[in-house]
Amino acid sequence: MAKKKVTKIKETDKAIIFKANRRLTKEEFELLSDLVKSEEKKTGLEIVLMPYSCEVGEE
Repeated sequence: MAKKKVTKIKETDKAIIFKANRRLTKEEFELLSDLVKSEEKKTGLEIVLMPYSCEVGEE
């Protein structure tokens, strides 16, 4: 079974925020970014892919 590369951090009615579980290579990030853009077009939601090194603060 493949390891999960991202974790859902937060979800609202209009957006979903994901964070990488580990540092991604440039190629991995570009592939994941392309998948996110495709899903944004399909769902109409804003999907944010955060780098591994970032933290999400509370509102």
